[in-house]
Amino acid sequence: MNQKARHPKLFMPKLSIIIPTYKRADLLEKCLLSIVAQKEFADCEVIIVNDSQDKDTKLLVERFHASHPNILYIASKHRGQSVARNIGLGKAHAGLITFLDDDCVACNDWIRNIIKAHSRYDEAIAGSIVPLHKGLVAEFLQGLEARADMKYDRIFYPSLINNNSYKSHQLKGMKFDVEFFPTGEDVDFNMRLAKKGVQTRFVHNIIVLHNYKTALLQMLKQQHSFGLCRPKIMRLSNDYPFERNPFALYVLKRLATPIVDPWLRLSFALRHKRKHALMYLPLGYLQQIAYWSGFIRGVIKRI
Repeated sequence: MNQKARHPKLFMPKLSIIIPTYKRADLLEKCLLSIVAQKEFADCEVIIVNDSQDKDTKLLVERFHASHPNILYIASKHRGQSVARNIGLGKAHAGLITFLDDDCVACNDWIRNIIKAHSRYDEAIAGSIVPLHKGLVAEFLQGLEARADMKYDRIFYPSLINNNSYKSHQLKGMKFDVEFFPTGEDVDFNMRLAKKGVQTRFVHNIIVLHNYKTALLQMLKQQHSFGLCRPKIMRLSNDYPFERNPFALYVLKRLATPIVDPWLRLSFALRHKRKHALMYLPLGYLQQIAYWSGFIRGVIKRI
């Protein structure tokens, strides 16, 4: 198979699934198996952008392509997820576009539910992200991302790109900022999309299982990197475009976050009867320390 994506003749997919990957062929295989098993897979194209050119990934995708020609492979030098996703966007042909991480497993009817949601709503669509493995850290990370997602059918402002889908016209002129590496590109992308007037609706039955980090140190390093990229996001996007409070109140809220946020996490966990709810408070303070140490480092780097 040629490394450049080629389309079967006369095939016009309904959904383009863009999956950037980096040296995780074992996880990518599980992801692809969950996609090809779905009835509506025949209406899709899957665009795999290999951000490393490693042979294991290439051989894996070639094997899938042999029986599923709508799985396309593109090799790229290691330049990060922003570049990989931009390459995928440039190759997408469908009227609907979704992004999926290579360490996710799509649940049954994932494709059907995406297509159905877009036929019903004009907004962009965000689905549910559920931990693949059980444990305190994975549960806590999912809670961080789900606080705005828990109310069904609520229009909200998502910070993630994984399991988000869009009508292709909504992404016209949009690209990921390649200066964000290794994190922050998804937050920046969705902020700029919101500024264009594209709202996002949460649809609870579009579900993927995500291989969340399960080690505490891994989680804290990840949160530190999130904080590190935050000053740039604030500078480029004027922070959250939906923030309508007076600036002074907004600053006070941000300053109060390290103290108040862990208690909000605890309240969230208790309301939703999380198994490790009582651990959310100490873990919340560790998360805030990691995040804000990254944030301060990011500010110093830009002074």
